[in-house]
Amino acid sequence: MISLTVNGRTITDFYEGDDVITAARREDAASDVVGAGGKMAVAIHANESGTIVFRLKQTSADAGYLYGLVGAAQNGSFTVTSAQITDASRKDLAGGSSGYILKPADMERGQGINVQEWTIVLEKLKFSAKDGKDNTLDLISSALGI
Repeated sequence: MISLTVNGRTITDFYEGDDVITAARREDAASDVVGAGGKMAVAIHANESGTIVFRLKQTSADAGYLYGLVGAAQNGSFTVTSAQITDASRKDLAGGSSGYILKPADMERGQGINVQEWTIVLEKLKFSAKDGKDNTLDLISSALGI
């Protein structure tokens, strides 16, 4: 089971598909240059910022909560946003804190149920892939500071 928590609230009612939640770094972890002599130099980047992008049904009650966070920020009551993705079956985890919601989801309406895509930007996005090993999610969360 996959879950997403934003500021301690579990987000539900995701849209259909195999890719309703995506966590990704905003920048490569390293870069390199190969000189004329064939030697490579590698620079490790300190930027660990990332995004969590997720898609909800237009009928999700959590969309109202997210719109409320954006509205509060625009009215001067900025709330630092934390987010965490948990894959309970594999014990994988991705998340971070010190973030914000990029913008309100676009609103599309028609005959069917439409998708709302949300993006949370995080100062440091951490990953932990445990592949089903015997580590508890609480220990992983503590180690990542989220």
